[in-house]
Amino acid sequence: MDRAGHNAQLHGAIVWRNLLLAGMGLSLTGNLLLGLAVLSGRETVVLVPSPAGRVYTAGDSVNAAYLEDMARDVVLTLFNVHAGTTDYVRDAVLKMAHPAFYGQFKLRFDGWMAEVRQRKLATAFYPTTIAADTATLSVRVTGVLRSFIGEAQVDAETVAYRIVFDNAAGRLTLSLIEEETPQ
Repeated sequence: MDRAGHNAQLHGAIVWRNLLLAGMGLSLTGNLLLGLAVLSGRETVVLVPSPAGRVYTAGDSVNAAYLEDMARDVVLTLFNVHAGTTDYVRDAVLKMAHPAFYGQFKLRFDGWMAEVRQRKLATAFYPTTIAADTATLSVRVTGVLRSFIGEAQVDAETVAYRIVFDNAAGRLTLSLIEEETPQ
């Protein structure tokens, strides 16, 4: 092979190498920019409860499955909390609140969430029974509420909550959450 042919072949290999390096450099730069965008971005994740049965509303009435699903969503959102999720939990439950009770709920939740953050407390609620009363739009949820500090469980008690909703054109809004004596 003569010198000119060898130089042409070498030049072609160098061009392909440079194109490959440029492509890899662009790919790396794109991946870095995407990674920075993902890390610096803030997005809200909305978890929609999966219905346990057929859910319907008709006028001012709703079926028991709808009430039970809403009550389950409220108690699991409210009582599965730790110091890092207090703001999210408060905001999520307040979005479900009836406007007339928003201020009352906010004061109550702010106090409880401050205690969770201060004590570095975590709670987990495990419902055992859910009973809906479609006439009063109320639900009684009984279950075990476990409290943790760090990894150590410090308490486990059977609790019951009465949750009352208001029907606003088929959308249930939260109007009362109160603890009751478990039976």
